[in-house]
Parts: sequence; C-alpha cells; structure tokens
Amino acid sequence: MSGDLSAFADAITFPYELETSNSKRLYHALDEFEEVFQAVHEHLKQMRVTILARHCVAAAFRNPDEIVATHETRLISDGLLIEDPFPTLSILVRTESGAWKVRTSSYYVPDDSLYHSALDR
Repeated sequence: MSGDLSAFADAITFPYELETSNSKRLYHALDEFEEVFQAVHEHLKQMRVTILARHCVAAAFRNPDEIVATHETRLISDGLLIEDPFPTLSILVRTESGAWKVRTSSYYVPDDSLYHSALDR
C-alpha cells in the first residue's frame, strides 16, 4: 500500500497486459503503466484500504516457463472487508534471469466497482 511503483514493477514484466471486462491494454514500458498504477493507488487510498489480501485459488504450469494462476483479492480497511472479493487470472513467466514475473493480469471486477473504474484509466 506504499504506492512504490518501482517495487510493483519488480513483480511484472513488459510487455504487460492488463484486462478488465471493459478493456484490454498492453503496456510496453513502465512510464506507460504509471498512470494506471497511480490511479489504482489513489483509489485505494481514498477507500482507506489498509490491506490488499490475495489468496491463490489455483495455479498450474502451462509449460516449464509459464504459470497460469487465479487468485481472489480482498480489499480490507481497518479489519473490515469493504468490497466483495473478486478473482484475477494471472500469467507468470520465467524471465531470462530466472525470476518469475506477471505478464498478464485479467481482473474480474464488477462494472459498478470503484476499483474497476480505476483499473480502466
């Protein structure tokens, strides 16, 4: 919840694909991604989110260098769940350095969720 773009960037690889029910965008560099990152961070601050908890539901190797995983996200403020949990499908790839990083995130957030509008910037 620190708003540290570079820390978040360490977990993803470019090109990075971000998908919601309304849009699908491909970011080729961190500077392209910064606007949506800042919008989501600002949204979480406005909602007073203190914990963004993710629980892995399922994960499987597609091949030795790619994992498909589903997790459920909960937005928590001072111990209280503030929106219904929502699922996200992620594709992780092994980079040349051997690190695992997220290449694709598909968020299944209800259209009326404020989180959804922040993701669709």
